[in-house]
Amino acid sequence: MKTGGYAMGGRMCTRKDVAEHAGVSVTTVSNVLNHSKEARPEIVERVKKAAKELNYHPNLIAKGLKMNNSMQVGVIISEINNPYFIDVLQGIEEEAAVHGYNVSIFFIKGDIWHKYKDLMGRRFAGVINLSNIPYTQELQTALMKQGAHLVCFDPLVSSQVNFDARPALKELMLKAKEYGHRKLSYAVGFPEEVARQDERVNTYMCAYEELGFEKHPYQLIYGDFPKTSSEQNGVNTARFALAHHCEASAYFAINDMCALGMMSEFSRAGLHVPDDISVIGCDGIAISELVYPQIATIDVPRNEIGRRMMLEIRNAVAGGESTSVTMSCRALFRESLGKAKS
Repeated sequence: MKTGGYAMGGRMCTRKDVAEHAGVSVTTVSNVLNHSKEARPEIVERVKKAAKELNYHPNLIAKGLKMNNSMQVGVIISEINNPYFIDVLQGIEEEAAVHGYNVSIFFIKGDIWHKYKDLMGRRFAGVINLSNIPYTQELQTALMKQGAHLVCFDPLVSSQVNFDARPALKELMLKAKEYGHRKLSYAVGFPEEVARQDERVNTYMCAYEELGFEKHPYQLIYGDFPKTSSEQNGVNTARFALAHHCEASAYFAINDMCALGMMSEFSRAGLHVPDDISVIGCDGIAISELVYPQIATIDVPRNEIGRRMMLEIRNAVAGGESTSVTMSCRALFRESLGKAKS
């Protein structure tokens, strides 16, 4: 009899124990648990049932040594309280669990270099950078020497997984034009040097001219993310716009949390969305649909982005080539985008 993850005698339960319990070979157990070969459904069910009854957990360290793969993935994140990143992380975690990988999260905001040193002090199969802080050359070289595969939004790194919000952004801008808005502002959130590299910002500026919106001094309003959170950047943008008597009647935000911050501050100032002013986000996080008014936004496939990032690492470990993946988004026309005040 074996219980609680231990075989009789107090030793840890092994795949051999699972095989005996399920009445199959150790090879079959390995194939089922590693998803390396297909097995008949009834065999898969027996193996999984046996593993559950024995509370079997794979020895990831031993597995990693055997495969020359640490089975560890590091994820760099700069805004842990933003639901967008939680959704992406969920996708990473779900896909990692399928393939037996452990995920370690590194939250970088203040002491960036300390975290980078932590990363370099470990052996990762791959590192996923979800922050807007690029890999330094030192970090990139050190990680690649250790055999880590790098995945992020940056096209200059090993694998890039990104989303294309440009068509959806132009659709929302066109709708704003149809609603009579003549001047727009974009709450970029990032400092100017970072914002220049963001395709959404470049698309906005091109579409602004293409669609014939009127020029004004505050077409772009910058922030200081990640020093300041997305929602606080939204609050700061609204305060700046009000203090400088910005004439924009519709504000686009770099993400939904930034849009929420703007809506909150405009409301404090006595302005109503969308009757007095329109606000448009980007991400499609769940809260954008739960607030009133619901936020017009761009629906980004957050969970799928996370899954694909993890698959890029899995593919690299298996000897596959680096790839660049871009996922499409869709415009969500909701209540926060209304007709311009006459």
